Amino acid sequence: MSGFLQTTIGKIITIVAVLAVGNSVYQSFFSDKARMLKELQAMIDQKEKQIEMLSQQYEDITKREKMSLQKIAELKNKLTGVQELINEGEGNLDEIKESIPNIDSDIDFLANFTRGTLDSLDSGRGVLGQLGGGPGN
Repeated sequence: MSGFLQTTIGKIITIVAVLAVGNSVYQSFFSDKARMLKELQAMIDQKEKQIEMLSQQYEDITKREKMSLQKIAELKNKLTGVQELINEGEGNLDEIKESIPNIDSDIDFLANFTRGTLDSLDSGRGVLGQLGGGPGN
């Protein structure tokens, strides 16, 4: 009986060892997958936050752009009025000055607007540049 008992115990020990190794491999495989899933979820969360931030920046830029374009349209109308006064020869110098009282600040605005637009396009630092678009990307 001792031979049978030893053989049975040996088989049981072998089966337990194989199951332990199998369980270890199984746990290792799925714990790696779980870790990878957590890392991927963290990356997704980070990208979603970045998208949200960039969307807000885009909205802000669009709002400023609309306001700038509106101001440019107003300046164009002022200059058209001045041009009409000059062409008609009806306006004197004082009338022309009154029609464009803040010409220096208007010119500065146009210069800054143009410079800012060209700088962001050239460098790709705008929203498109951050998203991977724009010149050179």
